Amino acid sequence: MPHRKRRREVAKNTLWSIADEGIVLVVSMVGLLVLVPKLGDQQYGAYAALFALIGPLTAFTQSGVPLTVLEHTMRNDESVETVARSCMSIAVLMSLVLTPVCIVLGLLFYDTIDPVTIVLFMIGEVFLQSIWLTFTTVTQVAKSYRTGVMLRIASQLMRVAVILGLLIADMVTLGHVALANCIMLAIRTAIALLGARRLHLDSALPGRIERDHVRSTLTYSVGISASIAHNDSDKVVLGALGMQREVGIYAAGQRIVALAMLPLNGFTTSAHFAALSGARYTADQRQKAIRFSLVAAVYAVPTAIALYLLAPIVPHLLGSDFNDSVEVIRLLTPVLILRGLAVFPMNGLLALGYNPLRSRILVFNALFSISLYLLLIPRYSWRGAIIGTLISEAAAIALAWVFLVSKQRHADRTATMADPDTVLHEEALEAVEEIAAAEAPR
Repeated sequence: MPHRKRRREVAKNTLWSIADEGIVLVVSMVGLLVLVPKLGDQQYGAYAALFALIGPLTAFTQSGVPLTVLEHTMRNDESVETVARSCMSIAVLMSLVLTPVCIVLGLLFYDTIDPVTIVLFMIGEVFLQSIWLTFTTVTQVAKSYRTGVMLRIASQLMRVAVILGLLIADMVTLGHVALANCIMLAIRTAIALLGARRLHLDSALPGRIERDHVRSTLTYSVGISASIAHNDSDKVVLGALGMQREVGIYAAGQRIVALAMLPLNGFTTSAHFAALSGARYTADQRQKAIRFSLVAAVYAVPTAIALYLLAPIVPHLLGSDFNDSVEVIRLLTPVLILRGLAVFPMNGLLALGYNPLRSRILVFNALFSISLYLLLIPRYSWRGAIIGTLISEAAAIALAWVFLVSKQRHADRTATMADPDTVLHEEALEAVEEIAAAEAPR
């Protein structure tokens, strides 16, 4: 695929991803402005703690399986139907196992939350959400990137409808949120699977499981689970220490920073998509990572400054319970910049075929961050969580770039030793294309 065509594809997919993230932004804002004030710091802390608990486990079905679909169809050129059917079966079976595990963990760790609420929450967010995300990814590769994004947008709009419906009915409680979301997720998933044949998406239905797909799912999931543990284990530690109010304050501030990161997430999602589709053709992943990191910094730096300056308005939006969230937001603003510096070299390792190494880096960094949280949070509360987050983010950047530079040099030497004439010929063709493009009449 020529470089210009790949750039157009990345740009187009980025626009769709931004549209998707824009809807996520709307949903998150509605959730922030409705759920946080209505639930208060204690109940919102419990709500955030539930998500933090399931995050590392749902990585296996909600991230590992979709990424396996993308890798085996786009990079390995396997049959879409074979991959999709196999991965849908993996998602269903894993969800059936993980859902009761999450229910038991929820009942053990959060005895102050109504057990029925925990069960409904886990069925919806673990089982049903996993099947839906796999379905949307299968649609993305079988139809188009745009179609997959449109399904995700529709899904987010349904979440908005649920929240607004509860607000209008004056029923915004943790139990009602879990019940309404579970019902909505069940209806959405049933419609998707029942309508799969009508949409000529038979590949979205379960089928024979392939061993390579299980292996890829586990490889992806371990790294992503570690990354989520790195992001969310601070809230789990705070909750385990009985700091329920601190969880609410910290989670509210963290969520606002996450909202500011949504446009950046759209760019990184499309870049990951391009890393898989262009891995066979792109020679220098190091240079691509540098270019993408600079683009991300153009957004992240001014956004971090604006977020720091605007943080004091948060208590006016969420209530006086969240006064301390101002300091949380200000101390977390560097994360906006740091995340953009780490994600693209990690994508580069993926494109070079070093996904197991990528996963090991993520696992090491997760263990490192958890160790920091266990050391710092008991003494410094949520400030300790922020210190641990910043240190571990810096460590992730250093590891990602060191390994990318090393592996890119190895790939360059291997390519040159294998067939230096071919490498020179491809570089000459690229130079001719760029000259022709520059001299073309406009």
